[in-house]
Amino acid sequence: MKLNALFPDILPEPHSNEIGHKSKGVLDLPGDYIVPSEKGSFLFRSTFTLPHQYGNISLTEVDLTERFLQIHQISPEQATHFLLLDTETTGLSRGAGTIPFMVGLAEFSKGEIQIEQYFLSDPAAEYHFAGILAQRISTAGILVTYNGKAYDLPILEARWALHKIDPPEYEQLDLLPASRLLWRRALKRCTLQNIEFNIVGLLRDPLQEIHGSAIPSSYYEFLRTGKTDDIKRILYHNQLDLLTLAAILNKLLHLTSFDCTAADRQAQQVDPCGLAKLSARIGDLDTAVQLVQNNIADADPAMKHRLAKWYTKSGQPGRAKNVWQQLAENKDKSACERLAIIAEHDEHNFADAIYWAKQALELVESEPWVDMTRMNKLVKRISRLKQKLENRTEGEAG
Repeated sequence: MKLNALFPDILPEPHSNEIGHKSKGVLDLPGDYIVPSEKGSFLFRSTFTLPHQYGNISLTEVDLTERFLQIHQISPEQATHFLLLDTETTGLSRGAGTIPFMVGLAEFSKGEIQIEQYFLSDPAAEYHFAGILAQRISTAGILVTYNGKAYDLPILEARWALHKIDPPEYEQLDLLPASRLLWRRALKRCTLQNIEFNIVGLLRDPLQEIHGSAIPSSYYEFLRTGKTDDIKRILYHNQLDLLTLAAILNKLLHLTSFDCTAADRQAQQVDPCGLAKLSARIGDLDTAVQLVQNNIADADPAMKHRLAKWYTKSGQPGRAKNVWQQLAENKDKSACERLAIIAEHDEHNFADAIYWAKQALELVESEPWVDMTRMNKLVKRISRLKQKLENRTEGEAG
């Protein structure tokens, strides 16, 4: 079936060799589309001039800073060119039967956000479609995704493997882990749409939007009937996913920079303890410690554990001990164990070490399910410490 027969209200009858034709707003997507072939796949293009107001953020062209790349464990040499990627698939599993029938790519270039949406109109043409994607993605050093590490990219790589297509080489920058660290306390669930509504401040048009769960069945309906109404809505959905990805990237670059103020972070509902974890990830312990110190009232026990360890790494054992003592006062068995170690090895105060080891043992024994391995280690520690204390006492007496 010819493409213009599938999309009569979008694609004009072929009459020239031009590859670009204005969509005239039929899809409610600005820009134009390009038909690359008659082999069951085609490409929609749209552009947004920067700065572009999107929700509560003015999207601007961005560069991936060295600090941001370090946070995501990516070499700065790879940052010469990056693409944002989002897929729409025939299912939620990563099995061999799941096909990515729409792949959206976006890039910042020449003062614009340029979006390309590749659409597979005939599954029989997937080999050709997958080859086009591999070639296009190979131009990027980095792919920026949201949960792409767990979902989008494994699916694409599985399709390339199935069709024996050499996969492109790229570094993967997934924004989900950093987003969770910064916003999980405020939002609980850090889905793309949840961050889009609560952080980016965007509400999608329900008349144009389609729920993600309805996308696979809508694609199959298109294959059966050729009706394009839902395909337009999927294009809209995919385009907004890409723009939201660009917005999150803008926000994360700002919030993790040295230029961002505490007031800015508070306005964006950022968890300072989560930001501290990102700073510590790249060895910036001074910033990590400062963030937790300034928000110690909001720090949970796990965060205080990290703070004590950061103090130790940064050569501040006294402050580390103070944090462990505060935790021990709240019946934290790990803190009691840590204080026993400090008393034994750093202070050589075996009496204090015995005291803290006994405190830890009491807490372990009081739990509904006793950790026998941990309990036995503490019993042995106490026995060893008593022997050390006895030997010291005898030596002093002699």
